[in-house]
Amino acid sequence: MSDQAIDKEKSTLTVDESDILAMSEKIRQNQEEDRAFAEQLDSFLKRTEKSSDFLHIGKTPNALAILGADQKLDVVISPRTITKCMAEPEEHYHGHALSQSIMEQIPQELRNPVMIFKGSQENSLVAITELKDSQNRGVMIAVSLCEKNGFSEVNRISSVYGKDRIENYFRKQIGQGNLVAINKEKTDRMLHSAGLQLPLENTFISFDNSIAYSTANVKRVSEKTQELTGGFKMALLTYIDQNTRNLAFMDTEIQKLAEATQKKADALMTRLQEQGLSTTSINRNGEAYTDKAVVSVEYATKYNPKTKQKEPLMDKDGNPVKSVQAAIRHTDGKDFTALIFHAKEDISDGVKFSAMSAMKFEKNQNGKMSPTYIKGVDIAGSEKIPQELKNIAAFAKENILEQEAERSTSFAYITKETKALAAENPVVDRLSKAALAQTNEMMQSLRSNDLKTTAVNKDGKVYAPMAAVQVQPAMQSKTINGKKSLIPMTHWDGSPVHSIQATIRQDQAMLILSAKDDISKGVQFHGMAVKTYVQNENGKMSPTYIKGADIANSPLVPQNLKDIATAVKETQTKEKQQETPQKSTTKQRSPFSRARLNETAQEIRKSEQKNSTEKSQQRKKDDMSL
Repeated sequence: MSDQAIDKEKSTLTVDESDILAMSEKIRQNQEEDRAFAEQLDSFLKRTEKSSDFLHIGKTPNALAILGADQKLDVVISPRTITKCMAEPEEHYHGHALSQSIMEQIPQELRNPVMIFKGSQENSLVAITELKDSQNRGVMIAVSLCEKNGFSEVNRISSVYGKDRIENYFRKQIGQGNLVAINKEKTDRMLHSAGLQLPLENTFISFDNSIAYSTANVKRVSEKTQELTGGFKMALLTYIDQNTRNLAFMDTEIQKLAEATQKKADALMTRLQEQGLSTTSINRNGEAYTDKAVVSVEYATKYNPKTKQKEPLMDKDGNPVKSVQAAIRHTDGKDFTALIFHAKEDISDGVKFSAMSAMKFEKNQNGKMSPTYIKGVDIAGSEKIPQELKNIAAFAKENILEQEAERSTSFAYITKETKALAAENPVVDRLSKAALAQTNEMMQSLRSNDLKTTAVNKDGKVYAPMAAVQVQPAMQSKTINGKKSLIPMTHWDGSPVHSIQATIRQDQAMLILSAKDDISKGVQFHGMAVKTYVQNENGKMSPTYIKGADIANSPLVPQNLKDIATAVKETQTKEKQQETPQKSTTKQRSPFSRARLNETAQEIRKSEQKNSTEKSQQRKKDDMSL
């Protein structure tokens, strides 16, 4: 732009003369950004080996800043986006065939767009330009706000393209209330040519051509502006990570979870700010900044020890389980730490952060960054966690986390295999829930008497593991056609017998408590054994079982498991004594014993024979009377 052009721009600005010099400097800065981007683009297009580095458009313009975009951030575009925007459709999937001349005008059009709409994704905007592509379609620019780029953040141009039947897009977006800002003069002209008109002026922000250099002539509407731009100002506290956004394009459920979780995370961050709790991080340039919370929703996985790979985790209906998280992060420019809040994917009652953990990235022996995971209960005492995050964790534990009190009183859990069976078998569901309640009560009693087992996690931290409850069909060995086979055990009425077990682990040893599936009087653990592993002659670890009567004297059983076994046995003995009635001289038999069933059958046959004889005699009497 020439000096004459600058003077022309100045003459149209309705501002005080004292501001003209500042605006003149802004105009020259805009010119420099335009020139620098054009040179970057030209250099990129001429290179045979394409770089993966972002191309810089310039600083965030006023037109985006008035909607809540962080003006300190750079606006960038990736080489991949440039390639897609400029490629022909037959050369690239959904290529937009834009010319180099069109692409070079992106900075100018972003500074003074015709209209701006809310984007289809959270924290995104769509700017309508005056540009036309080769097919005379109106060109749109989509911008994703506050995206992470390493340790810094950027406002990234995610796409530039010509829109088919753009007047239909205007009609739909305006009708849905997604119009958030306009250049009044340009918009009137464009909508008039499309046979459309603006909604009431109190539903959007308006500006004139001076928006490229100043916000002095921006017309705001207080209440409506806050409502319209609230989604974008949320980016000052939280944002949804790029991977989640990509998944949301293909999975509407992930999109719903992400949006709901972001609202919850924003409320969390607001509450923390009210308490003066925040994190101050240092970027690579040594500059301090307050980091934002990042929301992620992804498909949960589980580690398969056989394949040594992660596999998708599925629910009872075969649908992928989703992991829902919000992380508050801290970095000192070298190490990176995150405080992670976990929520369940069932948001029928709203998103609930029910647990938290921490993760720290440090350089390992090979000089690579590797993660270390810290459980929620260990955060306060961990030397790896910055004090700022510890303060947030302490406040969240008392005031934010939901259902935490319920979780902290749980000393047992139902195994995944049993849960899978329970989802399809109501008997297993009833038995496992009853066994869980009984086991939890037993474990609570044991711990109150300082009887517990210990384990060590990957970080070397000692913790008390929970008891595992398992319910499954009982099997028995039977020889069929000369071969031994395992077949399901059944009750006298043909119903399957179920095995109920509660396992308490100590290192390689497991104390296994067994109960019958007759829970009419509650779950009663009647037997016990210890399973442990010892090295065999081939140097491999093989399982060994110790019967209940031998546990106390076995050198293979850890002392704390012996103490627990003794306590459980004493409790069982007392319960039997309380339940055993006074002995009678007449031996009592179960109404369902085999002998009793035979006696009943004989009584029925005798009764039928007696009735048959009586009927026969009666018929003879009747014949004689005739």
